[in-house]
Amino acid sequence: MTKCDWRATVALLITIFCWGSAFPAIRAALAGFSPGSLALLRFLIAALCFLAISLYRRDGWPRPGHWPRIGFCGLCGVAVYHLALNYGETTVSAGVASVIIATGPLFIALAARIWLKEKLGCIAVAGIAVAFAGTVVLAGISTADLGKDYGILLVLLAAVATAGYTVGQKPLLAFYDSRQLTGWMVMDGTILLLPFSGQLIGDLASLPATGWQPLAAAVYLGLFPSALAYSLWSYALNRASTAQVSASLYLSPVVAYLVAWLWLGEIPRPNEIIGSLVIFAGILLVNLGRRPAGEPVRSAGCRRGRQTD
Repeated sequence: MTKCDWRATVALLITIFCWGSAFPAIRAALAGFSPGSLALLRFLIAALCFLAISLYRRDGWPRPGHWPRIGFCGLCGVAVYHLALNYGETTVSAGVASVIIATGPLFIALAARIWLKEKLGCIAVAGIAVAFAGTVVLAGISTADLGKDYGILLVLLAAVATAGYTVGQKPLLAFYDSRQLTGWMVMDGTILLLPFSGQLIGDLASLPATGWQPLAAAVYLGLFPSALAYSLWSYALNRASTAQVSASLYLSPVVAYLVAWLWLGEIPRPNEIIGSLVIFAGILLVNLGRRPAGEPVRSAGCRRGRQTD
């Protein structure tokens, strides 16, 4: 394993822990915040962290031609993903939400096939179908009723947004380091969440009545699953293939179920366990059926065996 691969592995492990713990933290924070105001507060904190670092290091600006792609990634990875996930978790448990989000590699595989020209074989297509069936089992409802559970569908939308964010930023990592790129995407996405400012002010004013645990959970979400984990995700994506990085997402539910049990007392039901196993089988088939075209995109510094950021 190369030095770059070792660093990417460590970055992914930290990222997966932060993101896995985010699902129960969202449930805790929703006790005092609306889904929209929680997303705004979380990324105001993250954006301020990135802005402070950027000013300290006197970062420049991205190339004008890259702004549309950066804005698209901010839209998918911040605004759409977190609004959909927060609204979804008002009715969906932390563990179930984490497993549905773990289907992200399925959508990343489809997006990589379209944008990055990575091959998608019959086994991968079968894996997508198996994972969708697992989602139905996970929800504990029939296929006909799936459309009635908007929480499940919203979390699925968040999983789709993961594909746009992950694949959309991949070409940009050849030009910028992961910290800079993540900061620009987070700040763009935060701007899109500003319409929820009124709700946030009202929720903050109500905190003495609702308790301070929701605020603590929101601050944790802003500092660790957002500012830290998003940077490490881009760092790893710059040093490994899309398939390798996205495959790590299915470790997140393990963390989510454990933390949700310890923190919120949420215990998975039998259908959740069975559905999770079926989804993981589908994800495994997708990864087995993918044959990336060419070598992973790496930064110039990584190719020379040193860190660039």
